[in-house]
Amino acid sequence: RGTSNVTITGLHFIGCEPVIASATSANIVVDNIRAKYMNHGVADLQQSHPGFGIPRKVGMPMIGPDNVVKNSEFKYSSSTAIWAGPNCRIENNLFEYINYEGNWGCPVNLYATDGGQKILWNTMRVLGRGGVDFGWVNYPPGGQHLNVEIAYNDIGDFGRTCWDLGGTYAHGSANLNGLQIHHNWIHDVPPPDGDDVGGMSAIYFDQSSGGGSVHHNVTWNIATSDAYHETE
Repeated sequence: RGTSNVTITGLHFIGCEPVIASATSANIVVDNIRAKYMNHGVADLQQSHPGFGIPRKVGMPMIGPDNVVKNSEFKYSSSTAIWAGPNCRIENNLFEYINYEGNWGCPVNLYATDGGQKILWNTMRVLGRGGVDFGWVNYPPGGQHLNVEIAYNDIGDFGRTCWDLGGTYAHGSANLNGLQIHHNWIHDVPPPDGDDVGGMSAIYFDQSSGGGSVHHNVTWNIATSDAYHETE
């Protein structure tokens, strides 16, 4: 925490978060690591907004500016794998079996409201929720993630343990000006099981969030349900 200009490369981690950084940890490069069983949880006891509790407590917090995570593998995480701070680059990684707990955890959660993150050339598959979430910082509504780029990712086999989601997901009237989502493959959501499922999308701007541009993406096999309904 609080340390900058560090490179971590070629290491294997089992049963822990590989890096614990802070908001003042800048210019950290994580390259060619392997991480398994990063965090484990089976219940979310957060009371203020169920589902947002444990994602705020676990995952690799690359929340300082200008950090890079690349060429690495992350597997078997109960919740979030990486929190990406301002101008963070998440590039050419494999995320697999992420968020088996079934909360708001994703391979990549965007942490900082000043944006600038680049999520590029990643493979994300077998996911409880989606691939990239714009994060709990937008709750209560009105946060912003400016000039984010999500491109050239393969996001597939998601929505395994959650519903009302997307391969990318934003909510809470989030200001996403400058956002670019382009040249992604987003595909294969399991068929719904029962009435209280649905709301599955490839790219989902929920609750009046939006801004920027979405183009040149390919999506297929995104299952949903005609029985989807809201009760709030």
